[in-house]
Amino acid sequence: MEDYWFHVLENLNAEELGVLRILLENDAIAKIKSMSNPQLQEECCLSESRYRTTISRLNAMKFIEVTAGTKEHTVFINSYGRKAVYHFKDESL
Repeated sequence: MEDYWFHVLENLNAEELGVLRILLENDAIAKIKSMSNPQLQEECCLSESRYRTTISRLNAMKFIEVTAGTKEHTVFINSYGRKAVYHFKDESL
């Protein structure tokens, strides 16, 4: 299982890792603290299509959670996403 984890991490691109870092830096770690899609997209500086692709991939990898129920969907990083960010942080030291 550990091999699978490292395979998934190796396939993260810079945009995906950037989104994860932004969520973590903004303390969007729970549903109640989640960021709205427009706010997150603005901070990421990605085009709408790149943003949607990135969010879809991160959601499929289970690194983020997208919440509905309000006018705007919101996004937060979960424990797997935080683990991925910490992995790259430790690797760069």
